[in-house]
Amino acid sequence: TGQRIALSSPVGPLSYYRDGEPDAAPLLLVHSINAAGSAYEMKPVYDHFRSQRAVYAIDLPGFGFSDRSDRPYDPRMMTDAVHAMAERIRSEHG
Repeated sequence: TGQRIALSSPVGPLSYYRDGEPDAAPLLLVHSINAAGSAYEMKPVYDHFRSQRAVYAIDLPGFGFSDRSDRPYDPRMMTDAVHAMAERIRSEHG
C-alpha cells in the first residue's frame, strides 16, 4: 500500500513507500538485512501507523526495488541510504 517513489541518492537509486497523514509526525521503517529483505516485511507496522502518521518504508540498496548493481554492500552504504531517506523526510516535513 502507499505510493512507491524513487529517490536519487549518493549510494544510487533508492525506492521507498509513503502513505499516511501528511501533516503528522513522520515514521521511517527500515527492513532487516537478509535474503528476503525489503520494505514489504514492514507492511504490518506500516499499515498500522499510516492512519496516524506519515509513514515511510525504504528498500535499502540491493533490496526490493532499489539499485542492485555489482558493488560491495557494506554497513556504510546502508547508513548512507538511511541518511538520504532521513534528508528526504526532513525536506517534506521540516
